[in-house]
Amino acid sequence: AAAQGNVSAMVNLGQLHYLGHGTPQNYARAAEWFAKAAEKGHPRAINNLGMAYLDGMGVEMDRKKAGQYFIRAAKLGNAHAQYNLATLYVQHPDVLTAAGRTKTDALALQWFRKSAANGHPAAMEYLADVYRYGKLGQRKNPKLAESWQKNNWIKSDKKPALNSDLWERLLELLEKHEVKIEWVKGHAGHAENERCDRLAVEYYKNMKEM
Repeated sequence: AAAQGNVSAMVNLGQLHYLGHGTPQNYARAAEWFAKAAEKGHPRAINNLGMAYLDGMGVEMDRKKAGQYFIRAAKLGNAHAQYNLATLYVQHPDVLTAAGRTKTDALALQWFRKSAANGHPAAMEYLADVYRYGKLGQRKNPKLAESWQKNNWIKSDKKPALNSDLWERLLELLEKHEVKIEWVKGHAGHAENERCDRLAVEYYKNMKEM
């Protein structure tokens, strides 16, 4: 179906190549299929291609190009792309604009809010931290922080947020332990990250077989 131009099939085939499910793991082939689907305007494919450029998976690492793909997918309403774009503005503020930190903080806040409104739990949690600790140029606001974290993971359209059960379990652990969360490049030899990837792929395969 992908060869006949079915966009959803292109994205799924790219994902299979990326995960190595039913076919040898091949990040370059994954990026090729994501690119084909991205040309047809598929938001998830555009975001996935952005991640490929951000991590250098199957393509040469290029943060600026990654950001450009995130912008495209974010404007199409993809919650993951909105979160990725906001995170890029925070971690690499000079990649997409030279307007300065105040401007990039405002852009990051804008996209975190949109991602959270679309049900992205990590965006909700980041916004809670923004108002809890006064990040991104915002004043501390404990009540607003609590409202983001304790809204029962319901989006602005009254639908449940994505993977809320997993985020609730994670947040419970964060209350008990002092944790510093850092972004780690995927498939770059980081032992714990590689183990997480293997577990995720194994779970995905088991779910497909059920």
